[in-house]
Amino acid sequence: MKTAGTSASPFLCLWIFLLAVASPAPSSAPGVSVSHFQLKNGLQVILSEDFTLPLVGVAVTYRSGSLHDPPGKSGMAYLLENLMFLGSDNVGQMQHIGYITRAGGTLNAATLEEKTYFHQTVPSNQLALVLWLESDRMRSLQLTPAKVEAAKKELIAELRRRHQQAPYLEAFFRFNRLLFPGPAGSRPIIGLEADIRSITFEDVRTFHRQRYGPQNALLCVTGSFNALQLRDLVSRYFESIPRSHEGLSPPPALPFERTAAVETFQSPDAPAPGVLMGFRAYSARE
Repeated sequence: MKTAGTSASPFLCLWIFLLAVASPAPSSAPGVSVSHFQLKNGLQVILSEDFTLPLVGVAVTYRSGSLHDPPGKSGMAYLLENLMFLGSDNVGQMQHIGYITRAGGTLNAATLEEKTYFHQTVPSNQLALVLWLESDRMRSLQLTPAKVEAAKKELIAELRRRHQQAPYLEAFFRFNRLLFPGPAGSRPIIGLEADIRSITFEDVRTFHRQRYGPQNALLCVTGSFNALQLRDLVSRYFESIPRSHEGLSPPPALPFERTAAVETFQSPDAPAPGVLMGFRAYSARE
């Protein structure tokens, strides 16, 4: 679910998270106040006060990306991102977007290889609204067979539009498979049409139970707020959300081959020749 808005909040949260992890004394960083705590249900929370503007940014990140898609079900994580906007116990279909925009805020979401994140930037007096919205869909996302089928049809339509609008898209997919030939690294984030069609309601429900529990999430809040009061708000909205009961399996490791690979691919849709060249590199965390 991509909507117009700023993308600064999740990157700021990521920078703050790295700062908090890397520095034994976050308060030593001039002008940056960072605190971290964990709720009893496993939810990780990072807070950073910044009173420059009367705004707050809220980002919720789940360890749910294309690397976690089950075999033969590429596009699952991307599909769940879209379903997160289709209603929970107290919020109707697409109403999450309406609440934020009427409050004068912006929002967006994205699925990457290792995570899916949702972020909002709102006036600081609307912070409780955002926390309530995020906690409600974390606690009680309403998944139904009809919603899953509708989301699948929209995702397939989006995939076809991308192929029509980007004549080199298939070349990029092939390029990824060439660099990382294993199934985890070669499947596109948006998925393949045959895989998307094969996804069932039970597949989605199981994946959601595995990946969208509080113990698999990170909440980051930055901006103009009182940290002590915000801790109370976070506990009020998120502490009672139960951990998910499904076990998590780690994503498969990407093969790291030291051999060169070259492939020529002819596409009738490409208006001119194109060249893609890449180099495999180890993760910064290894």
